[in-house]
Amino acid sequence: MIDRRNLPVPRAIALPMAIPQKQPRWRRLAMQALGYFFLLVGVAGILLPFLHGLLFLFMGLAILSQEAEWAGRLRGWIARKFPRAHQVSVEAEFRAQRWMRRLVRRFRRR
Repeated sequence: MIDRRNLPVPRAIALPMAIPQKQPRWRRLAMQALGYFFLLVGVAGILLPFLHGLLFLFMGLAILSQEAEWAGRLRGWIARKFPRAHQVSVEAEFRAQRWMRRLVRRFRRR
């Protein structure tokens, strides 16, 4: 049996992460709150038939992986263990980035 723990992470996982910069405390807290909100909606989506739970779970992980190291490690583990789920994760990350850009543009100081 192959020990997968020491295998290199596929390139698709190594998406360009945000360079850690000094962000205002309110922005970090807002990002964490948004990430946890998406995780909760994802759990509800698994239980309810009309929500796509995995998409929201992966969006929450994508947002939290910018702030919390555990979320990044969990995303890496999911990518190695479940490659098809990783495809959904990458799609969710792109959607989350697009939504965040839209929110930032909307609430940017003029």
